[in-house]
Amino acid sequence: MIKKAIKKDDLNHLQTRDIVNILGFFDSINETKYCIIKENFEFPQLKLQSDIDVIVENFELFEQLLNEYFHQFKNYSINKIEKSEWKTFFDIYIDNEFVIRLDVYFKKHPTGSLILKKNFYDDLFSQKTIKKIKFNSLEFNINTASLSYDILIRIIELYLYPFKTHHKKYLNQNIKKVKKLELFILEYIDVDVNKVLRRNLVFFLVKKYLYKFKNLVKRKFLFNKFIEQFFLKSLNFKYEEKKVIDIGWTKVKVSSSIKVPIETININLRTHNKLVVSNIENSPHYQFIRGYSADKNFPRDNYKNYLLDQSKESSSKSLELKIDSFIRLYDTYQKGDAVFELIVQRNKSLYFRKSPILLDGVHRLAILLLDDVKFVKCYISDN
Repeated sequence: MIKKAIKKDDLNHLQTRDIVNILGFFDSINETKYCIIKENFEFPQLKLQSDIDVIVENFELFEQLLNEYFHQFKNYSINKIEKSEWKTFFDIYIDNEFVIRLDVYFKKHPTGSLILKKNFYDDLFSQKTIKKIKFNSLEFNINTASLSYDILIRIIELYLYPFKTHHKKYLNQNIKKVKKLELFILEYIDVDVNKVLRRNLVFFLVKKYLYKFKNLVKRKFLFNKFIEQFFLKSLNFKYEEKKVIDIGWTKVKVSSSIKVPIETININLRTHNKLVVSNIENSPHYQFIRGYSADKNFPRDNYKNYLLDQSKESSSKSLELKIDSFIRLYDTYQKGDAVFELIVQRNKSLYFRKSPILLDGVHRLAILLLDDVKFVKCYISDN
């Protein structure tokens, strides 16, 4: 049997009909929360065996809609490849030949060794750009990331993969906007953008492998059973049944816990564009929920301004939704319907200073303190 060749033009682009079908899929789901990111400068032209990067809020729904849409074309098929807990490939085949890949991200953006201070997906969806694309006498509405978040994602990519020079070219072409977004970028990652753009590839590779070696030594120490029992014994350390806790923006593996006085637990707070360690009692979260507990009409302005300072591009509506979610959590706890799981970081502060730093659960910790809880159980992250 002779294999049928995929038709393409002289520039290796897919046939117009196939591009229309792919654009039609994205147009058909534009009421869902998705964004195309790192858009190629030729888009909507699509090259054979290229990829389209997509961030989605509801992965299961996206997969369902994808399969339902392409099921109408008899010569199309889809192969699913799970790459990680927050990234999956969908390879689209036409007449059994691979033509294009959808790189689908969800829950949390992969950042490798770069620490993501807070998840940006909710804000990305609320500030998406609906691009009207005219192609082959047809018009398609396609959800794309705003320039601010597209720049943020490309900086993360370039930081992790300096050989991806197309990102460097894109950022240099938009350098004025990049300069204006420096504080915005620092809300999510601690990166000197100028250094990233000037970075030497050889120097990066040396630094990368030194970091890996240092991290390997650190993990060997922090995960040694004898060492953790010795250093954490005074914190009521105990082994737990291994499990994975979904905290929304990532999944955390845990296998042990401590039980400590609530006042010894610290949190990371961002103030004046700096990350500082603070106790929960002095946090804006605790100050707000304490005020709300005494007066249901307690003003939101101070807390809302704090949240706005954390993410200057967040809309007023999205901030109100975050505050409402905090209040619902408090009300649920008051009814006795909530079981709070707290997770702390596995680091030298925990081992040497007996001062655990919260990885997840700031709102829960504030509610527990308000309820005059003296000791709290915290799982220790194995990530």
